[in-house]
Amino acid sequence: MNIKLSLVIICLFCASVCSHAQKRARRTAVVPVKTVSAEELFNQYSFDAAVSAIQKELQATKKTGSPTYELQQLAEKIRIGQNMIQSTEKVAFVDSFVVNKDDLLNTIKLSSPSGTLMTYGKAFPEDTKAGKSQKSSTVFLNEFGDHIIYSAFNEDDVEKLYERILLGKQWSASKPLPIEVPDSVESMSYPFLMPDGTTLYFAMEGEGSLGGYDIFVTRYNSDTGEYVKAENLGMPFNSPANDYLYVIDENSGLGWFASDRNQEEGKVCVYLFIPNTSRETYSADEFSEDEIKRFAQIQSIEDTQSDSKAISAAKKQLESLSKQTSHPQHSPTFTFYVASGLIYHSLDDFKSATAMKNAIEWTNKQQERGRLLANIQNKRHQWTNSASGALKTEILTMEKTLSDIDKKITELESIIRSEEQKKLNP
Repeated sequence: MNIKLSLVIICLFCASVCSHAQKRARRTAVVPVKTVSAEELFNQYSFDAAVSAIQKELQATKKTGSPTYELQQLAEKIRIGQNMIQSTEKVAFVDSFVVNKDDLLNTIKLSSPSGTLMTYGKAFPEDTKAGKSQKSSTVFLNEFGDHIIYSAFNEDDVEKLYERILLGKQWSASKPLPIEVPDSVESMSYPFLMPDGTTLYFAMEGEGSLGGYDIFVTRYNSDTGEYVKAENLGMPFNSPANDYLYVIDENSGLGWFASDRNQEEGKVCVYLFIPNTSRETYSADEFSEDEIKRFAQIQSIEDTQSDSKAISAAKKQLESLSKQTSHPQHSPTFTFYVASGLIYHSLDDFKSATAMKNAIEWTNKQQERGRLLANIQNKRHQWTNSASGALKTEILTMEKTLSDIDKKITELESIIRSEEQKKLNP
């Protein structure tokens, strides 16, 4: 009897020990760690970690015999991001606005000398063959209204940049903009030409892009008649998302660009910033890796506003531009220096009737000069390709006319200042 009781006790003890061991095993079980993909790391700007992850994914994919083209493309973008983040530019952001994509062009405020942004449908309403995509594409028109740059699909169904020049009352035939870009470019759009007629910003998708669209810059070489090789603007302007429509308004000292980053479908974030006169980057000696990443991602606009006076001045400029856009003047806008500290921007500003009369002629001459200069540039492009003697003679004649116009403009400026100052100081 004692033996049976002992066996029962032993069995109960073993069962209890076994049950306790199982519970302990369940409590100490290792929770599997979620593997973060190379693409997720790329979108998080963790480029160093993304390099290791993409190598593992490529090796695993090769073992299965599956195609690796898309992974190789991602690997190239990771490499671009790894290099780009190390030279993130210091940029002071003033504000940002999330708007519907359809309202993008209305959100960007520009002074007259910077030109005009509009849709292709508005610029060329007579083009009935243009499709919906073409009509909604962004067009840049210069201040004088005689040089237009826009995007369109070529015979290979690739979106490229084109230009047209207004010659008299007739627009020239559309011709491709001569820009040196990689052959594998998928799309080019959103052009903006600076008032110097040389510096061109645009968005491009394809080789050399970090995300979808990246913002690039190129400059016209008058010796070759072509734009030089386009350069990526880098971070913080470009990201793994779509970034485009980079605009600099030298007259107001404001810059704009648009981005799809962190936005839902149909929305776009428009960033307002203060353009730099020279490029300065965040140094790894002064800022941590995480801090530079935050600046590259534009996680906090406030963190970039180290100069409160500059930010305040930029906001006042924006307010002034917004008023001009909301309440357009009936007379042309311009910049005319009447005297030290006294600048006029409209014919309505003049107090002297004689000064205003000459100012009207002055604005007409300025517009005439702009049209003639664009025509001369167009002829120079043609002469570069043909070296025609007759074309050279025509260019020389036009240059003589340009010189005469410049003399007239100078003469008018002297009369305007004199007459206006007489009225102001009788």
